[in-house]
Amino acid sequence: MTIFNYNKNAEFLKYLYPIAEVWDNQMNILANQIGTASTTDEVLSLLAIMPKAEYYRLSSSAIAKSIGFIGNKLFMTEDYISCINDEEIVLALIESCREDIEKKKSLLAALSKGNTMNRFMAHLDGDNLKKFVFTIAEYTNEVMPPNLYEITQDRFNSLGVVYSHLFDWKETLGPDVIFESENAILSGKFIITTKTDWLAIFQDAQYLMDIKPFEYIGLMSDDAASNLPGFLKPGETIVMMPAFLFHWFFLS
Repeated sequence: MTIFNYNKNAEFLKYLYPIAEVWDNQMNILANQIGTASTTDEVLSLLAIMPKAEYYRLSSSAIAKSIGFIGNKLFMTEDYISCINDEEIVLALIESCREDIEKKKSLLAALSKGNTMNRFMAHLDGDNLKKFVFTIAEYTNEVMPPNLYEITQDRFNSLGVVYSHLFDWKETLGPDVIFESENAILSGKFIITTKTDWLAIFQDAQYLMDIKPFEYIGLMSDDAASNLPGFLKPGETIVMMPAFLFHWFFLS
């Protein structure tokens, strides 16, 4: 691309180096446009233009709307072939909420709708998924803290089996229970099944429960402690975490 200034050097320098007041005005206009955008392509195009450091200007509703639009995509990009890195935008959006509790609430509300969280878990991978999951888990722990009673409460599944949201994850010399988690995207839940490790090769998985991403589980496991983010206090007897973080353990 070639830019001609036709001897208008002063105007060109103003374009390259706008004064603070002009810059603020431009960024605020862009933030308002994102808040009123009505399509996924429009939202992503505007977010791609706005510097990531300026995302703090976005309102709570703009962040929620953006997350909703991006979550409905069939796939997400993480390269620059299309000039829009969806995964980078998502990570920048959630990071922009860090110092604002109301924005965190709006973000979590958007992710809790339908199967939005499950879709993000399916689209993201590698380090981007880890950063996404750990950050959202931290926000969830702050905004919607766990309730131990709800975790330990007995329930019955459709097979009449009694279960709770408390998992004892350990390895012994004897047969141990292996937990597995499937991302049931259409239902917006995770399906938890079990096997016995000695028989796992020959054994069909047994259905235990389905659980929504933001429901809490309790994990009793010394082995898993090294993989836990610090805010979950892995030194405690029972580590309480949202189900989407528990599901991530099966992917990592």
